[in-house]
Amino acid sequence: DVNGVLTITAGTLDVSTTNYGITVGGNWSNAGTFTARSGTVTFDATDTDNTINPGSSSFYRLTFNGSGGAWDATTNNVTVTNALTITAGTFDLNGQNLTATGATFSNSGTLRMQGAETLTGLTMDTDSGTIAYDGTTSYTGLIAGNNYFNLTFDGTGGVWDLTGNATVTNALTI
Repeated sequence: DVNGVLTITAGTLDVSTTNYGITVGGNWSNAGTFTARSGTVTFDATDTDNTINPGSSSFYRLTFNGSGGAWDATTNNVTVTNALTITAGTFDLNGQNLTATGATFSNSGTLRMQGAETLTGLTMDTDSGTIAYDGTTSYTGLIAGNNYFNLTFDGTGGVWDLTGNATVTNALTI
């Protein structure tokens, strides 16, 4: 359990063949190599100024579980190969792309994006959680699809032109 910042400046952090889990209460900065194997990385901070720079490494299971916590992706795109789970808090793609090919997605918190990111292989969780768009320019279509549980638009100056019918089963906030 890392109560603050986890920084990989060089070399390799390997969870080993026992697939140890890593819990981080702050930022993740990777300039080396992270070998996820079948391990889980959990972010559990409850403050809102946390960043994640995965470098060129991917996560196997990535979990956000900090009530009131928020994490912004920075510098590099995020890749998850098994499961992306937002139990509590907000994961903000912040303009970075997300690849989740083969991964499940469970969202009880908030996944935030501007609207121009690329989502690859992500099957939306449409029975819980919130998808929030906060971009500040014009976007064609909704990159997370057309089906949502909770959908929020809160980007000052942002305009999202729908390319099909959007279905929101719980709450739409503009």
